[in-house]
Formats: sequence, C-alpha cells, structure tokens
Amino acid sequence: MGSWRDSASKTTQKELDGLFDFQLKAAVSLLQKNKEFYPIAASAAGKDVSPVAFYDGNEYPESLAVIDGLKKALKAQKHTINAAAIAFDVLVSQNGKKSNAVCVDLEHKDGICFRLVTPYEFGGLFKKRVTLGKTQMQKCEKFIWR
Repeated sequence: MGSWRDSASKTTQKELDGLFDFQLKAAVSLLQKNKEFYPIAASAAGKDVSPVAFYDGNEYPESLAVIDGLKKALKAQKHTINAAAIAFDVLVSQNGKKSNAVCVDLEHKDGICFRLVTPYEFGGLFKKRVTLGKTQMQKCEKFIWR
C-alpha cells in the first residue's frame, strides 16, 4: 500500500501538511497554557490556513458536541475551502501503556482523508513543557466531502 502522497498533487500535499502543522502547534500551545484543550478546527484554501470557530452557548460543552459543531461549520464552507482539519485530545494505548495524544483528522476535497495521532507528555520543572512522540497515521471517515 502506497502513501497518500503518491496520489496527491503537490498543492494538496502542501495544504494538508500546512493544516496538520497549524493544528498541532495550536494544540501544543493550548496544552502548555491550560494542560488541556477543547477540539479545534481549521480550513485551508491554497496557502491560507484559517481557524474555524464554533460556540453553542455552553460554557463547558462536551467534546463530541464541539466536534459536531465544528464539522457543521466546516461543511458550510466546503465550497470555498480545499481542506479541513479537526484536532482533539485522545487517550491511546501503546505497548500496553496509556498515553495522551493529539489526534488530527484531515480531509481534502480531492478525496483524501486520514487521521494523524501524536502522543505527548508533560515535562519540565512545572510540567508545562509538552514533548511529542512519533506521529502515526490511521484511517479516518470523511467528514466534509462525502
């Protein structure tokens, strides 16, 4: 099985790479500041990457509700964007050990969709430094262009 890059144009690769980088950096920044983060989203159209917001009036919403709202917001933009990403915090098991991870679902209008999962841990004197582990790719269901 080949890489998703084998079938993607250079533009598509750049948009998805840019979105992942944007989402991972935003998640790490929120983790360093708050030790947690609500799901976040972003879209890409060419070189432009833009955060996508959703607020349902609930001060402490459930993460699944936030993800659903972000998907709706992204779907509303699907005719003006090329790619979309949603990042959220998950718990993964690696070698029998549980670890927190940043999960980023990425989708492109060209039909490419995948999930990147990057484990992390807190370190440093005040446990504010976020150290990232190895990113792994997984399958993902399309959430914008079905």
